[in-house]
Amino acid sequence: MLNRTRAINKIWQFLSRNSDKEVIVVYGGAGAGKSYTIARWLLCGAVDEELRILIVRKVMRSLRDSVYLIVKEALAEMGIEYEERASEFKIKLDESEIFFRGMDNPEKLKSAEFNIIWIEEATELTKDDFLYLKLRLRRRRKTKTNNLMILSFNPVNVEWLMDLVNHEDVPALRVVHRDNPFLNDEYRKMLDELKNENIELYQIYALGEFATPQTIIYTNWDIINEPPRSFDDIIYGLDFGYNNPTCLLKIGWRDQEIYILDELYQTHLTNSELIERLKELDVSRNAPIFADSAEPDRIKEIQQAGYWIQGVAKNVKNGIDQVKRRKIHILSHCVNTIREIKNYSWRKKGDIILDEPVKFDDHSLDSLRYAVTGYLEQSKPSIRMLDV
Repeated sequence: MLNRTRAINKIWQFLSRNSDKEVIVVYGGAGAGKSYTIARWLLCGAVDEELRILIVRKVMRSLRDSVYLIVKEALAEMGIEYEERASEFKIKLDESEIFFRGMDNPEKLKSAEFNIIWIEEATELTKDDFLYLKLRLRRRRKTKTNNLMILSFNPVNVEWLMDLVNHEDVPALRVVHRDNPFLNDEYRKMLDELKNENIELYQIYALGEFATPQTIIYTNWDIINEPPRSFDDIIYGLDFGYNNPTCLLKIGWRDQEIYILDELYQTHLTNSELIERLKELDVSRNAPIFADSAEPDRIKEIQQAGYWIQGVAKNVKNGIDQVKRRKIHILSHCVNTIREIKNYSWRKKGDIILDEPVKFDDHSLDSLRYAVTGYLEQSKPSIRMLDV
């Protein structure tokens, strides 16, 4: 049997037991090992049988920076030989093929047929997206096993997904961080402590239950599909991470309103890799990057690479106040920022709402705060970038 390191037995057994169904759901809290286990289970199937597999998220870049890397890590750990066609985001394993696609470019899925489709972060998709993908689940298998669609997500209230979980013909498994023996104690403790900070976030991310946060911080935002053609300034906000995601936001400033134009959101980025990503993203060396001042060595290295970057002190409440005073427009492909802002909540102590945010899943919003406070309160070069 192939080495399936980091697979969660509870999820593995559920997938195997229900592999003859048409649609199955794996949902639950953060740190439960959903993505890692599903990836390994699919790879075992791809080795045993000729399969055409599609792995999809709402936005291709988010998929590339998350599940694509998870699958490659699993291939290495499991000792599976493969051919990578990076320009096509396709992996070939002997007879099987794995395709990675975003629903931001559905044309690439026209007339395509698959045996298995895995929708990761299904809360990003609409019911119409789900039905469109289901039509692609029609490639004939050499065995008598049915084609299969797997959905995985954290249970933020999304009506069509709640209906799916409650459907009598759809097997659904709820998992939590306690099911994952590979999770580090620090992250496990952070999840458990949500109980004392915000009960709805605790329900979603620690207990894996459907819930709607009640003390949302930002309501002054909307989602747009197209940005304006010009801006007063283009700036960036940067939140450093490694095990947590590094997040870089590209922000347009126009008539005192904020436009979040693009996001980089990726774990396990070293500083040298981050600098390479800045080049790939064509970040102007004259554009201000406002970053967490607690990382002076990382800031200095980026400065030495020729970028204009400045540290911003962590005055969280002041930064939130500055952001709340302005309308925020978020481009629809910035799915991580949209997820975070939907759940970004004030801490609660009993029935008392505190003037402190819950410190959880807030990397984009930290980046936003650094950019806005840095731009408004600190020295910056004069730039007038009229084009996006």
